[in-house]
Amino acid sequence: MSMTLRAWLVVLVCAVVIRLLTLAAYLLSDIIKARYAEIVRVKAIANNWITSHIQRGVTFWLPVVYFKLFGFNEFAARLPVLYRHVDAYGVHAYDG
Repeated sequence: MSMTLRAWLVVLVCAVVIRLLTLAAYLLSDIIKARYAEIVRVKAIANNWITSHIQRGVTFWLPVVYFKLFGFNEFAARLPVLYRHVDAYGVHAYDG
């Protein structure tokens, strides 16, 4: 593993850890974030995985899983976004 790749991986891991530790530090004050979190909360309570209240139903499946695992809070609402960012960075890091 080259030194440059190793340095980027260290930076990425540090950024993910810092972000993970601060996920629940601030509230869902943005109207759009709160709306999506509420849609996911309703889906989790109703166990409704199929019917979509808006057109992107698949987008809400991962947050529903996190709400069921971690409860209805800001941390669980933001965790899927962190997962998608890490996944995207990982794809780009290994994309030649």
